[in-house]
Order: sequence, then C-alpha cells, then structure tokens
Amino acid sequence: MIPRPIANNTRSTKHDATHHRRAATIAVRVATIAIATVGACKKPALQPTVTHNNATVVVDAPTAVAADAPNTDPSSLQRDCSNGNTRACYDLGVAYVDGTGVTKDATKAAVLFRQACAAGEMRSCAHLGFLYEHGTGVTKDAAKAAALFQQACDSGEGTGCFNLGFLYSDGNGVAKDAAKAAALYQQGCDFGTMWSCFNLGVSYDKGVGVGKDATKAAALYEQACTGGDIAGCYNLGILYADGTGVGKDATKAAALFQKACAGGLREACN
Repeated sequence: MIPRPIANNTRSTKHDATHHRRAATIAVRVATIAIATVGACKKPALQPTVTHNNATVVVDAPTAVAADAPNTDPSSLQRDCSNGNTRACYDLGVAYVDGTGVTKDATKAAVLFRQACAAGEMRSCAHLGFLYEHGTGVTKDAAKAAALFQQACDSGEGTGCFNLGFLYSDGNGVAKDAAKAAALYQQGCDFGTMWSCFNLGVSYDKGVGVGKDATKAAALYEQACTGGDIAGCYNLGILYADGTGVGKDATKAAALFQKACAGGLREACN
C-alpha cells in the first residue's frame, strides 16, 4: 500500500482502528501487504497502517509473533526444510517475502508457507492466508484467506485471529459481522497479538460489535501500548487528555504522545 499524505491532523481524533493493520507475511502484520516479518525482529517489508482523519498513516509494526531469532542462511534453511524442518520452511518463506539473502519471490514463499502449514506450522498458515487475501504470489481468494486465518486462530496463532477479525470487519471473504470481528480481536489479544488488543480497544471505544465502554478501551490501549503498539499509546494519550475512561491527566497524555512520537507515529509529534 502506498501511504497517502496526511492533512490537518490533530490530536482531537483518535486512530480509527478498523484499519489498523496487521500481521502476516508477505510478511506479517499478516497484512497490507502489511507484512511484518514473522519470527524475525525485522521491520515489515510493507508496513501496517491506521486511518486517521480519513488518511492512511504508516506505522512501524511490532514483531507479530515473538520468537527466537531465526536462521537466516538460505542454503541451510533450504537443506533443513527439505529434511522436514517446518520452522526452516517458514523462515525461508519469510526470506523470500523480504528478499533477505535471496531474490524476493512471493510465489516461492507461498509454496514454502503451504508446505509448512500442511505440517502444522501455524504462522505459515497465517502468512499464506495473507498472500491469498492480497493475491500476492497466488491467485487472490479472500475465502481461502479466511479459512487459513481460521485454521491458524483455532491453533492459538493470534495473527490468524487478528487477520480473520479484519476480514469480518470488512466483510471480505466472509459475511460482514462486527460482533464476530470483536470476538476474534479478543482471541488474538488473548494470544498476545497487540494489534488485536488495539483493534478491540477501538471496538469498545466506538461501540462497534461490543457495547461502548471507554474504560475497557483505555485498558486495551494500555495493553497494546505496553506490548509495543504505538497506536495504542497515542489513543490512550487522547483518553487521558480528554478524561475519557480514565482520570484526566495532561502529564500522562504528554508522556504517551511522546512515546508514540518516538516510535514513529508522526501525528503524535504535533
């Protein structure tokens, strides 16, 4: 996604999260191609976005899946993958998505993610779903993406829940269902995916798919912020600035805006 310019941004408007996205790989915010490199502490090849005052804002993504540092040598990954090491297949797929040590090749990445997914590597299922959602390296098929996200989510992979929630929020490949989206964001959050906590916070903030509850929204924004999602810091700062769901506290608000600014969210620097 090519970021669009931001106009007339102020802190009076919180980030709209139904477009805070996401993790998968062609990367992994299994996302726009918001792919945050899953399993590797790398910057996403294509960064996740949030919408703000009807403009798209690019933000740095935290690692979608906290994991041990992967082997990044393509030759050894290929050898290990051929010997049945599904983690190696996954890491090699990520390498092809990012072009790390190899020429970028989404088609090869899809083959590797499919192989690893079939062997039970759930991050690979989520990444493959992302590719199907966006038609990258495979024929675009939102229904297949939804099925793969569901498979990953059912196995405890939070990025699968998060991305499936996004599909339900948009009505893409599944019937639009805000309540189902919120429930999936809850699952993803419970599994430790901070983008999911953020989107659930927005759901409570706006009363979309759940009852409006500013106190719950604040708690979820705080959880997301603490977990590395700077959009959570920004929205929590606005709640403190307004005294919504939390006690009004300009000092806390300023500290949260500073944290979001330091994390790369430009509007927070205004």
